[in-house]
Amino acid sequence: PTSPSGRPAAASTPAPRALRQSTLPFAAAGPSSSKKAAGGAKARGAPPSKKLLPPPGRLDLGAGAALLYLPAHFPAGAADALLAALRSEVDWEQRDVTVWGRTVPQRRLVAYQAGPGSRAPYTYSGLTLAPSPFSPAVAAVKAAVEAVAGCAFDTALLNLYRDGADAMAWHADGEALYGPPPTVIGSASFGVARAFQLRPTPSGRAEGRPDLPATRI
Repeated sequence: PTSPSGRPAAASTPAPRALRQSTLPFAAAGPSSSKKAAGGAKARGAPPSKKLLPPPGRLDLGAGAALLYLPAHFPAGAADALLAALRSEVDWEQRDVTVWGRTVPQRRLVAYQAGPGSRAPYTYSGLTLAPSPFSPAVAAVKAAVEAVAGCAFDTALLNLYRDGADAMAWHADGEALYGPPPTVIGSASFGVARAFQLRPTPSGRAEGRPDLPATRI
């Protein structure tokens, strides 16, 4: 997805509670996984009804943002194998983050990987992650996403959602590491279905535009 006017705000939420949000340039997950998408805000949560899911293809999110939605890009057998490899290969950890002046444990496990040409640390919410090299499974996911995105990705922020209590709140991917917009971010999800929501952030606010409808996939 790309956004010339602002990064997306996203949210991830356990069902059926209030909306939370989540992000990743590359995300993997346990019962469910998530990755980044630029051009709006994003969120993860309870599985959406199939009747509400948008059709595959390019989706206009508004405010200059767009999303290429490919729900069956990884065949079921390959997706299950990749999820198992991601869970075993990646050095997952739970870190503390500072949000609104409070330091709390993240409601998910995280990992950060990068290629040899991009070894910059990733910093957000008072947390700094030093990159490790791409694991074989992450490299395989990266190559598959690059094939449809038409560009190369040099970092991967991975999130593991262990159960329905793990989630993320609305946020925008405004870290300097990604440079100025428009930014292209690839997001791949494996495991149990969870809602992933995006909405435009033309003002640059992390919570996006509450007055604008969110796109739920």
